[in-house]
Amino acid sequence: MDALNQFVRQLTASYARKSVETYAEGAKQFLEYLSKKNVSISEVEQRHISDFLVYLTESGRSTSTVRVWMFGTVKFLKFCRERGIVHFDPVTPKLPRQDESRQYALTRDQFMDFFKACESESEPYRTALRVAASTGLRVGELIALKLDDWKVHGKCVLIRCETKKSRGRVLSRWVPMLPICNRYFRDYLLGFRKSYKLRYPDNNWMFPSTKNTKSHIRASVLQEAVRRIRGRIGLNNMTIHTLRHTYSTFLSRSNVPPLVHAKIMGHKRLDTTLIYTHPSDDELRMAVSRTGINEEE
Repeated sequence: MDALNQFVRQLTASYARKSVETYAEGAKQFLEYLSKKNVSISEVEQRHISDFLVYLTESGRSTSTVRVWMFGTVKFLKFCRERGIVHFDPVTPKLPRQDESRQYALTRDQFMDFFKACESESEPYRTALRVAASTGLRVGELIALKLDDWKVHGKCVLIRCETKKSRGRVLSRWVPMLPICNRYFRDYLLGFRKSYKLRYPDNNWMFPSTKNTKSHIRASVLQEAVRRIRGRIGLNNMTIHTLRHTYSTFLSRSNVPPLVHAKIMGHKRLDTTLIYTHPSDDELRMAVSRTGINEEE
């Protein structure tokens, strides 16, 4: 485990906390797999990486989990190679492709249904979900918001969120909130959050935990709230990440310039932003109709 601890310390210097956790978990799972097979880390060969991939796939893990754990495993083995612990050059095997069919955006009506259904949740979860839907923040960015991470520019509310830690630097960006959320956000700050601040003045999280008064809300609790809401409005495939895809699609349909769009979403590459935009059936139909090549009469 000494090598794993050193690996985690190295990752911490260059990656965001969430990335460190997922890569480290992949390496940990690989070490546990080797232990079951009675194979020491110094005996590892390329075939063990391929066998581990099969093991993860057959265990029923999601494609995204398999991919990030495999990335973490190979990074860990390369780390070990540099220190002479393993004696081959590890290569990432061909990984299963992300199922993009599961990624979609809500329609405007579905978005409004979700927004209204949030009312049935208690604070701070109700407003946290509305802010998530209205800003497209990653769940890790959302729960890490502080009380001063917002400002007003004209009639637009801007939310400041941390995007990544790079060599000890904290990078952040400002994200515009959809106007539909302005009133709810203001009422939350003047109501629940102000009352909470009076009782627990040392807690400066935007969305504080109702159980641990020194911490923020947990991502898992937000995801549970989404599951309750989607059951009520009949969107069984929806996840909290669907809200991010939806926000991005709204930006695309509003003809936001690509570079601005990518900056708002926190993407380094434009092709990543394209993954987060989902044309509707009407938009696909209009794209063809604009060609002017119509059915013969």
